[in-house]
Amino acid sequence: MTNGENIRLGFVGAGTMGLLHMETFGRITGVEMKAVADVSAIRAQAAATDYGLERAYTDSLELIEAPDIDAIVISVPNAFHAELACSALRAGKHVLLEKPMAMNAEEARQVLHAEKESGKTLMIGHQMRWKWPFPEVKRQIAEGKLGQIYYVKTGWLRRKGIPGWGSAYTSQAMMGGGSAVDIGVHMLDIALYLCSSSKPVGVYGASFGEIGKQRKGMGTWGIPNLAGKFDVDDLAVAMIRMEDGAVIHLEVSWAAFTDGEENGPYVHLMGNQGGVSIRDSGSHWMTECFDDSVDIPVAGAEERGDERLNLAEHFLHCVRTGSTPITDGRSGFVNQTIIDALYLSSKTGKEVQLEL
Repeated sequence: MTNGENIRLGFVGAGTMGLLHMETFGRITGVEMKAVADVSAIRAQAAATDYGLERAYTDSLELIEAPDIDAIVISVPNAFHAELACSALRAGKHVLLEKPMAMNAEEARQVLHAEKESGKTLMIGHQMRWKWPFPEVKRQIAEGKLGQIYYVKTGWLRRKGIPGWGSAYTSQAMMGGGSAVDIGVHMLDIALYLCSSSKPVGVYGASFGEIGKQRKGMGTWGIPNLAGKFDVDDLAVAMIRMEDGAVIHLEVSWAAFTDGEENGPYVHLMGNQGGVSIRDSGSHWMTECFDDSVDIPVAGAEERGDERLNLAEHFLHCVRTGSTPITDGRSGFVNQTIIDALYLSSKTGKEVQLEL
């Protein structure tokens, strides 16, 4: 595909995330938004009308097989990620797949196989890499500003933020987990991206669902269904050992009695020559100058831009040029494997060894 050609898009899923993707891609030139599919004919038609798409389907495979579509954006419950991604890749379509990649690592492996066979672009929707000045932090880590990184603490703590209590969001059968697969995968992806010089080798984790099962801690995202059920985690933690001896400490919650000090997403990296702290309230390097400890603001920390727009433009660039996405299928597979290990460790009480 040449840079001058329009990329023709189809959207599978007209829920909250699907609509966000339609709104985002609708702001980009060189894109034709052709069709949307959703199990609800009403939602599909409403999305087509609101965003100017030509067609609405209730059969996702019919959209995937349409000859006038180049790429598919998949935003459906996690239980359908792998099946739809594999179908789209085998139909010769490029795929932007919402996170997490699948319900488990075995399904994620099947998606990787379909990607390899198709030769098409597969990108996982981890937009957090575009939210803060992570590319700048990554560059300076590569230049040795922090020295050897030995400890990373990252997480996203919500005091009251369970999405759509009783809906697909809080169903193990539909999502494969709760806070860990929803917001935990974002922060895990960031930590692994910044520590990419090493690989994870072991995971000790624990997960809990104490607040949600009381029908408490509901947030504003999604529509609650009090006749539904809650059988996923609302808090999860993990210690991830890296091959070079470093440790990543992950903690996330949808709902917890926390004081809010770390409310929202954050990353702290500690090296033997310096550190960096990145959070909504401000980001800074921690270093030593003339034997005094000093904090220096991270350049670009306030220039966040639109992370979803940046992600969408990166996907289109990769489709046009054949470049490997920053959040490619392999990174999604590693992420999924660690989340699986977190849940397994929570059940067994033992560290899970990884083979990646």
